[in-house]
Amino acid sequence: PRPINAWLRGDHKGSDFYQLSEMLAGLPAVLFLFLTGISLVIVLERCGRRGESPWKVVLRRSGYILVIAVLFRLQQWASYWRDSPVAGILKVDILNTIAVGLGVAGVAILLVPTRLRPAGAAVGAVAAAMLTPLAWSIPAGAEPWFLLAYLRGGAQIASFPLFPWVSYTFTGVLVGLLIVGQKDRTEVDRTMQW
Repeated sequence: PRPINAWLRGDHKGSDFYQLSEMLAGLPAVLFLFLTGISLVIVLERCGRRGESPWKVVLRRSGYILVIAVLFRLQQWASYWRDSPVAGILKVDILNTIAVGLGVAGVAILLVPTRLRPAGAAVGAVAAAMLTPLAWSIPAGAEPWFLLAYLRGGAQIASFPLFPWVSYTFTGVLVGLLIVGQKDRTEVDRTMQW
């Protein structure tokens, strides 16, 4: 349930406004993941120009965001330490998914030859979406639970598991590759004005 539930009377929860608010409430996470994919491509292109190792850059950025995510959860746990279980520190939230999704998409794209990367990103997006039912069919009692949280999610352990959310990162990678792959710099500028 979204926070707007608390502000609406029961008879308004079937309204068009409520349906619209539910849809709009889900967009920020999708946009963050999508833009993460686009920024990954821009960073990888810059690495190529600077001569930096793209592997190091992808893993460093992914690790940095993951550390921030865990520190954020640690801060939340410390703020409510009497009423908050220690396992809450490992809960998978949107920052965790951005970090791991960035690492997964980055490594996957780097493993694909440059000319095939747009196809690889499209395959990654479709595969992540299609593997979601399989990932979510893993039994809830499977151990270790915190790794399971990244795969299948659940109300108590993960709000944003990798499946299906990483498909938005791969879609962002695809769009980023199409934008960066344009030969004429004015075309890139025109595309970025959308």
